[in-house]
Amino acid sequence: MKLDIMQVTNDRFTSRAFSVQHLSPYEYIKQFVDGKIVLDAGTATGYGVYYLSEKAGEAAGIDINEQEIENAQKEYSRDNLVFKVNSVLDIEFADEYFDIIISSQVIEHIQMDSLDKYLSEIYRVLKKRGIFFVSTLNLINNLKGRSPDDYDKSPLHVKEFRPDELKEFLLKKFSNVEILGLHRGSRHGFYNLLKKSGVFKRMPDVFNPVNKFYNKTIDLTDFVYSPSNLDNSFDLLGICKK
Repeated sequence: MKLDIMQVTNDRFTSRAFSVQHLSPYEYIKQFVDGKIVLDAGTATGYGVYYLSEKAGEAAGIDINEQEIENAQKEYSRDNLVFKVNSVLDIEFADEYFDIIISSQVIEHIQMDSLDKYLSEIYRVLKKRGIFFVSTLNLINNLKGRSPDDYDKSPLHVKEFRPDELKEFLLKKFSNVEILGLHRGSRHGFYNLLKKSGVFKRMPDVFNPVNKFYNKTIDLTDFVYSPSNLDNSFDLLGICKK
């Protein structure tokens, strides 16, 4: 069964646009997973690894939250996919087991004194010539010109990264690191300009093209990754080759 974006929205997020944004790294990574052994480290409800398992040879999702894993097992079952209650700091798989590892919106939740352990565990279970993808919010974009002292960081986040900080951290273990930024695609950019203009603000939802786009039609083609203009990107995607 194909992944239903509205199911992801109802299960996990507050809007369709936010769901699509969080699914975007998995869409980008999907081109690399055909027939591969894939790990989603910090899988939450499992929607992302389920999406990748459409093409992967074997896939696994791990998370320390037992309830999340229980929900994933119920909602996102597939023959080549397993879910396990397991910490990303002590991954219960053999050395060099996975071809591809993704860890999306996880790194910002890890305690500072555990970050090196997290990266070492990822490196340990990744095969030679494997690829690790790490997605996280972009601190510079979130600051929106404010000083860090005036920034109301989520209480669930420990360390949020600037693009250069993320690359510097990943280079502790990987010698080949690229950082991409997630941006609006052309259609998304057009509707964002309409939204900012306020032209349709007073129009009933049933006729409002801006609301229709954000609530009903925005899809994975409306976000794009680029190595350019990283500071203004929504999220960062680190690509680490072993």
